Amino acid sequence: MSNVGNIHRESKNCSLVAKIVMILGVIWGIAFIVAFGQVETRNEYLEIINVWSTKMIVIGCLIILNGLGLGYLILKISCILRNQEILLNEKR
Repeated sequence: MSNVGNIHRESKNCSLVAKIVMILGVIWGIAFIVAFGQVETRNEYLEIINVWSTKMIVIGCLIILNGLGLGYLILKISCILRNQEILLNEKR
């Protein structure tokens, strides 16, 4: 078996991991908002009502931003790896 046509490069793998991290960050953030966003509280008539908690929504948005930011940094690492691979291929 020959591996000449099937080369796995670190930059491609790194960019794939970055995209997966970004997608999972968005999914986890939305799931956090849906799961913990509504809280039960009492109104002026002492009835239990469900309201959206701004703290939980902000935390969910920060989870999304964290995933996107980490994915962006990993994409930048893959760009650096790609440039290094190009330089190494030119020297050969």
